[in-house]
Amino acid sequence: MAKCDPFHFKGITAEAFLEISRELASKGFPVSGPSGEVHGPFGIVINYTWDAQAQSLTVEVLDKSFLV
Repeated sequence: MAKCDPFHFKGITAEAFLEISRELASKGFPVSGPSGEVHGPFGIVINYTWDAQAQSLTVEVLDKSFLV
């Protein structure tokens, strides 16, 4: 399926990013490092970039199954 427009989040501190990373990992999306591409369940592929200095997080769904 087609990818989605990116989501932009502001005010994402190091503590918040760590908590988000833990929660994503518990759902099958192993986040490692401040940016990357993650392949999760149901054929979902996301690209993310966390900018520590700007305290911003951008998440983009690159692919997903038709069931999602």
